[in-house]
Amino acid sequence: MRKDYGSIANENKASNGNASKFEPDAVLRDLIGENPNMKTYRSVGRRLGELIQRKNPFTPAYFINVLAGRMDIGKPLYLALRTYWMHRNGVHPPFAGACEPVNAKALMGQVEEGAYILTSSIRCANPNCQTPFVPKVPWQRYCCTECRRKKR
Repeated sequence: MRKDYGSIANENKASNGNASKFEPDAVLRDLIGENPNMKTYRSVGRRLGELIQRKNPFTPAYFINVLAGRMDIGKPLYLALRTYWMHRNGVHPPFAGACEPVNAKALMGQVEEGAYILTSSIRCANPNCQTPFVPKVPWQRYCCTECRRKKR
């Protein structure tokens, strides 16, 4: 049994109007082909890894074990396969498949509902705060001016 890592709006119907259901096993089998060799596994592992900006490619052994049913599809591979499937089906934006829904708070009127957050959250540098937040600029270290003043 495969784990379900969540869904994304319109995942089961591509924007080009073709009805299609995302099935990670089927997508992986389609990518690997009927008679894969090690070169095929490595090539697919590298391409899928690049789709989700993974440092290391997925290994042939991992694919072999997943396809044989000895291992479940992990979250990184699931996201890579979903990204590939969404791109193949014309879903826009192309990185949507690598995204997951999160529960976040935003300043009123600053973030539209359903917006994509394209950066990582960090924790406030004030040791007494540690509130997770998405910085407005890369060098922002504190969640608010109050925390920045208390640190000084």
